[in-house]
Amino acid sequence: MPSMRCIFSLYLAIAMFGGMPAWAGCSKEFTIVYFNSEPYHFDTPDGTVKGLDADILRDILSLAGCTSHFTRMPLKRAFSALEAGLVDIAMGASLTKEREAYARFSIPYRRELMVMFMRTDDLHAVPIRHLADVPDLKLYVGAHLGSWYGPEYAYLFAQNKAFRAQVVQSSDYENLYRALLAGRVDIVLDDIFNGHAILKHMGELAQADIHPVAVNDSVTHFMMSKNTVPESDVDQIDTAIRQYQASARYIETIKLYVPQDYLTRYPVLKASPALPAQSGDQMLFPDALGR
Repeated sequence: MPSMRCIFSLYLAIAMFGGMPAWAGCSKEFTIVYFNSEPYHFDTPDGTVKGLDADILRDILSLAGCTSHFTRMPLKRAFSALEAGLVDIAMGASLTKEREAYARFSIPYRRELMVMFMRTDDLHAVPIRHLADVPDLKLYVGAHLGSWYGPEYAYLFAQNKAFRAQVVQSSDYENLYRALLAGRVDIVLDDIFNGHAILKHMGELAQADIHPVAVNDSVTHFMMSKNTVPESDVDQIDTAIRQYQASARYIETIKLYVPQDYLTRYPVLKASPALPAQSGDQMLFPDALGR
């Protein structure tokens, strides 16, 4: 007999998405690991966990008829705990061969767009079209230590000494944005959601904006412990992801954490990475900088 929590989740799914799901209930109540990282997952004053990824995962699990709770721990410890089966699900994960040894991955649930944040006054003045232009234009690039910005950046940093000499690395994104606003770097490479959240927190949204040329367009997944989450649960979650991304609520949730202006300039952010692209969704960026 299904538990009252499972029944509640089913009714919540009906209210959010309409129609009765064709599946119900997972093998267990999931423990979701997170750390405070706006806008993806963070603690709120009332004690709940909110954020872009947290909201999406909570909706998807409710749609699948699954129950869950959140537990907070540092990032490094989170992956070790997931490998050991002490927690069940991590959010915002890139799929790698190393992680596949101990984790199962959902289908992609959202886009992850790496972009160039620049001082607003420089957007029209600096004619950059590719990261490879950095040395010739004598630009300095701020990059987070250890972050993945896609194959172009990885190749240039490894193979191009002139490019590497003009990269300033830091383990703190806020320090990189301070350096940008102070003129010590000309570009900060960052995920579009993260950059917006940091600049908003700093009160500097008017001073920096995003160049229309993307650095990398990729996807992100939910990562689940092979020790505690069977394939049948992953299949159920994948089915819920597809239904969720076909609903209006998917876009509504994204809009809570990114300005409408960004969605207009980068329509790929609204395109589901797990469903066929709609007409026009392949147009990632406008050809001109005009607003």
